[in-house]
Amino acid sequence: MVKAAVMGVLLSLVIAFVVILVATWNWWISLLGLLNIVAITVVFLGLVPIVGWSLGENECIFLIAVVGLSVDYSVHLLHAYHHGAGADREDRARHALSEMGISVINSSATTLLAAAILFACGFYFFLQFGAFIFMVIGLSILMSITLLIPLLIIAGPSGDRGFMPRCCRRKVDE
Repeated sequence: MVKAAVMGVLLSLVIAFVVILVATWNWWISLLGLLNIVAITVVFLGLVPIVGWSLGENECIFLIAVVGLSVDYSVHLLHAYHHGAGADREDRARHALSEMGISVINSSATTLLAAAILFACGFYFFLQFGAFIFMVIGLSILMSITLLIPLLIIAGPSGDRGFMPRCCRRKVDE
């Protein structure tokens, strides 16, 4: 069961990388986004025993879903960074936060509130599912703002660095 969860997480990470690559057409930005998603997944995996869960069927499914849920805020911020017209990394990161910051924060707030409602359920699965959603969305927004944005400021591409070659880019970009 754990082997299947690890395979599922690795496959999900590859798919997440491809999705970010298609959204930005920049391999450098995609790698930084993947690093953020891996960090969210690792922190979630570290929290599993702290909250008293063991790697059963539900937790293995949750672990695979962590990658899918943590892509959302990262992709939005990376896409805004990619399209930022700033002269340097800091200006582009500032653009990403001003363009998409309030949207991803509001989105996470509504999802956190929806997950919190599940805490009142009498069935253990729904309580656990609510806790899972709450933890992943909380980690995702927290790490997208406090890890991904500083990563972009420190190591994000500037200028045309990391852009895919012309032969690989969409025709619309030409």
